[in-house]
Amino acid sequence: MKMSNSSYIVKENIEYADVNTATHYIEIDSGPLQGTCFTFGTVEFTGEDAEGNGIINFDYNLIHLPETIILQERREEIEGNIGKILQTIMEQQVEDKRNISTENVNETGDPDTEQPSE
Repeated sequence: MKMSNSSYIVKENIEYADVNTATHYIEIDSGPLQGTCFTFGTVEFTGEDAEGNGIINFDYNLIHLPETIILQERREEIEGNIGKILQTIMEQQVEDKRNISTENVNETGDPDTEQPSE
C-alpha cells in the first residue's frame, strides 16, 4: 500500500512475539520512517467534525523503532503516518465489501437469488 512518501506491509508476528501478543504487525517499509513496526489496539468512531468527516480515535502499540528515529522528535509524524495507514486499511475494507455486495447483483441491479446449477 502506498502513502505519501512511504508504504507499509503486514507481517506475521514471529520476530516481536515476545513483546507483543498480536498475531500480525504492520511495518513501514519505505520512506523516512522505514522500519517502524506497530500494531493497532482499539479503534472507535466518535462522531463527525464540522465538515462532516468522521472522527476516529485509535490506540497503537509501537513495537520497534529504528535507532535513527528519535520518538520525542518525530512522535507527531509517526502518529500521522499510523493514522494514514489506518485510513487506508479502512477504505480498502469498505471497497472490498462494496465489491462483494455487487458481485451477487444481476444485470438489472437486483439481487441475484438464483442458485448456481451443479
